Amino acid sequence: MSRANPNDPHTSGDHFFKESLRLFSQERDHHTLTTIQALGIMSIREASCGRDSESWYYAGQSIRLAIEMGLHRIIDEGNEHELAVQSATFWGAFALDHVWSLTTGSLPQCSSFPRLPPKPAIIGDIEASLGPITALVPAAI
Repeated sequence: MSRANPNDPHTSGDHFFKESLRLFSQERDHHTLTTIQALGIMSIREASCGRDSESWYYAGQSIRLAIEMGLHRIIDEGNEHELAVQSATFWGAFALDHVWSLTTGSLPQCSSFPRLPPKPAIIGDIEASLGPITALVPAAI
């Protein structure tokens, strides 16, 4: 069963979320890319359940760990795949942090760095299927 209470959609995935909290609490001094990614997912999950302050907390943790791990720096050496994952992880945390800043009217955690790593490439087929951004704007505007 995916809900603790079958009649309450806000309990969907509660057992997975509790397990992620348990695992996160065991991770004291050794953080990884998956920790940052998990915090982002936890933030989105909490927002979807209407728990904005918890969501904001996990989003903040995500970007702070990304910065602590140096993902905001431009790195030119290393495995290309690993660099792409690092870049996608940083930009995901960055975007989540900025969404919360716009939502709450607060300052973002990461905004004053002069040079940030390149944004990850978007898969060509996905990018092409989106069409030009002007297609999303009504002609009357």
